[in-house]
Amino acid sequence: LELCEAHETIADVSLAKEQTHSLPELASFADRLDCLEKLCRTSADARTKELVAAHEKMDELHSCLAEEKAAREAQHASLEGRLAACEGNLRVVAEQREQSILTSEQPQQEARYV
Repeated sequence: LELCEAHETIADVSLAKEQTHSLPELASFADRLDCLEKLCRTSADARTKELVAAHEKMDELHSCLAEEKAAREAQHASLEGRLAACEGNLRVVAEQREQSILTSEQPQQEARYV
């Protein structure tokens, strides 16, 4: 799009120069060169703004990722703690159940020997 606009501008400048016939072809070349340089500057400025915006967005995304990672690690630690507590409770219940079974079997074994 910018290139088309520049081409139209160059064509308009060239047409105006040719209609006046006051400047030699060299001046027309200089005008075209000036127009192309202006187009390059405009394009470079636009790309610079786009790059700055892209870098800002990347910084924002990195920040979001860091926050997400910290939250996930905190949740992971919480889950590990909860799992360890559940395992501990299961171990205690299993030991109590085992003890209960052993104590209920002892009188039966003693009764057999009598």
